[in-house]
Amino acid sequence: MSFVGLPELLFVLTLAIFLVPLVLYILTLRKALGRCAPENRTLWPGLTWLLLAPVFNVLWHFVVVVGVAWSFRLEFRQRSLGGPRRLSEFLGLTMCLMSALAFVPDIAGFAGTFAILCWIAYWTQVAKESRKLAVSAPRSLEVTS
Repeated sequence: MSFVGLPELLFVLTLAIFLVPLVLYILTLRKALGRCAPENRTLWPGLTWLLLAPVFNVLWHFVVVVGVAWSFRLEFRQRSLGGPRRLSEFLGLTMCLMSALAFVPDIAGFAGTFAILCWIAYWTQVAKESRKLAVSAPRSLEVTS
């Protein structure tokens, strides 16, 4: 009989602390893209799962942020909802830039902390804009892919 030691338990706990919020964030992005009509999507919702790929996700996050921003812009215009706030795109791109700068030793602490703050703000803003689409959209537009 083997027992789980403290190092293994700490590893699993650390993984859960980082992975659970990331998965919830990805689900928010997928739902947001899914609320856009297929012709307005600049990114397939399922591609958001590539954010789970280590190292690659630093660059892919830029693609996702721009894809969500353009999809929202096109969808809001088509539905005559004015337009999404540019704040989400600004927060998202700032988050991406700070995440990339977190690999620079002299500024890693500042950049990483600022990236996390921008990530939370971006996530909140995307969820808010997504809810606007959910309220104004026919149910048939939402996808589950």
